Amino acid sequence: MAGVAGFFTGMLLFGTFWGFWLMAVVAIVILFVFVEKESWFGATLTMLVVLLLLQWFGNIKAFSYIGQHPLSALGWVAAYLAAGILWSMIKWYWYLRLRRECYLESKAVFLESHSIQGETIPENLLNEFRGEFGRFDNIIPKARENKGRILTWMAYWPWSMLWTMIHDWVERIFRFIFDHLVKIYQSMADYVFRDIVADLPKKDSK
Repeated sequence: MAGVAGFFTGMLLFGTFWGFWLMAVVAIVILFVFVEKESWFGATLTMLVVLLLLQWFGNIKAFSYIGQHPLSALGWVAAYLAAGILWSMIKWYWYLRLRRECYLESKAVFLESHSIQGETIPENLLNEFRGEFGRFDNIIPKARENKGRILTWMAYWPWSMLWTMIHDWVERIFRFIFDHLVKIYQSMADYVFRDIVADLPKKDSK
């Protein structure tokens, strides 16, 4: 982190328009990395370093503004926090939905591997399924155990929101396309290997 601070300082001391914007771009990219990795500490430290460098060497003095306009600064902070809280709830809901989809997908794979029709796991296979998937306590996420993740979404919601729009929604679109084409892909595989099916062991019906 000391190297990053030195890099930022050098650009600020260079005193050019492009130096400032290059520093801003680098800082934003670093924040994107930490937010994507859901690292509360890394994102906070990066933001603090940038604000201090701007305060000491730049023309954007956030701490001076807070001291000179405390009520206005408090209003901006309150609005930022309100937006962060709302976004963290939305992001948490999407995270829960994703975890649920992962569980259902694992369950579907398990049922298919045992040639079971429907969505219900037979009683005689429940222990095997639970052993493969993990304890029930790990399936439903607990908010307290995801404190760092939620705080990162809340504190750095602009970066989290933009990354979600770019990454998560693009991934969801392609997952949706794949889910509707998976039968076509499988039929292609079955056709290519049609002449060796007789050599393979047949699955026992459960």
